[in-house]
Amino acid sequence: RRPTAPHSTPRRKASRATMGVITNGCEAIFQAGSDSGGSAATCYTGILGRCQKCNSDGSCICAGGLNGMSDLLVMDRQKWGDRTLLCPNYEPLLIIINAAACLFALLALPRILRAIHFQAVQAGSRVAARQPVAPFVVLSGALLGTISMLSYSALKLIFPARVVGTDPTISLMVVLRDFSSAVALEAHRLHVVSVALGSQTRSLGEQRVQDAKAYQLWRCAAKVCKRRRK
Repeated sequence: RRPTAPHSTPRRKASRATMGVITNGCEAIFQAGSDSGGSAATCYTGILGRCQKCNSDGSCICAGGLNGMSDLLVMDRQKWGDRTLLCPNYEPLLIIINAAACLFALLALPRILRAIHFQAVQAGSRVAARQPVAPFVVLSGALLGTISMLSYSALKLIFPARVVGTDPTISLMVVLRDFSSAVALEAHRLHVVSVALGSQTRSLGEQRVQDAKAYQLWRCAAKVCKRRRK
């Protein structure tokens, strides 16, 4: 047998230590990669859009000015123990839109009230005993729609976290707005059809009167001609 070298045992120990360090390092790198891949996989990607960055819980991290408090289809579902899927709302733009809606509604309210008062006076007078009801219905629907729009915009400015579909007050304002708009639109259509039919009837009546006058004139002219011949 060949004699064992005196430095063989320390070399083997050093090589084993080196292999252990390399193995541990590879396992750590693999574990980090798998953890990062798992967190990226939890970000929402679907028909509604794609989240670029999310936290360990899978909630989308919204940039400055963005949030997930969208109406009807809420993206921020942390209130119910779920995650934030996307951040579709740009809050500064929504503030501008709701403020403009409040301003226009406040400007329209006095004009609508004056028009309703005029229609009520006309309906109560003896001269306009057959005043059509459709304009009053249209204006009433416009009044209800304007008030509900003003309330909705004001609530969204004060409580931006309240959304349609989950908050009963804001949802009721949207329902009233849509209902009043539909009623006013249908009443306006009926009024337009009624006015068109009335105009057609009057024009047909005038045409018949003109035809009758022309016929009478022609008969008188024919009688005069006969008398002259005699």
